[in-house]
Amino acid sequence: DMNSALAYTYGKMEGEIGYNLFFKRAESVRLDCPWQVGPAIKYVTGGGNTNPIRDITGNKYLEQLVDNNSGTPLIPVAIENFAQSLIMQVDLDLDSAATPALFSHTLYATWGYDFDGEKYPAIASGGLSYTFARNNAVVNNWMMWIKGAFSF
Repeated sequence: DMNSALAYTYGKMEGEIGYNLFFKRAESVRLDCPWQVGPAIKYVTGGGNTNPIRDITGNKYLEQLVDNNSGTPLIPVAIENFAQSLIMQVDLDLDSAATPALFSHTLYATWGYDFDGEKYPAIASGGLSYTFARNNAVVNNWMMWIKGAFSF
């Protein structure tokens, strides 16, 4: 994380324009020990039934009853066919658990007034910034703010 800025003060007015660079390398995710075959994902209603296509999204379409052409249920998988639903190591998407590399730029400007010599000291300021990046790991956005403070 790096920030560069030009700050300007004239009397009680203060201003700043700046640039912020933020970068972080991608995370590397791996299993700490060999995968142990055994777990399966339960069907939405449980009861010992499993669902080999269910995921963490809560998608209701993945929870529907599915039969093959002869009317035999494919989903849910009954407990006696539990081995058909076992999660294998190849089923794990370890990249989905990792934060990608981040590289963002932020340009900003702020301007304010300092009421320091008054009976009740106060400040008032505002500014805006724009953050952008070349990949979708960082959201491009505008931000505008105002702030104030007083002492008594």
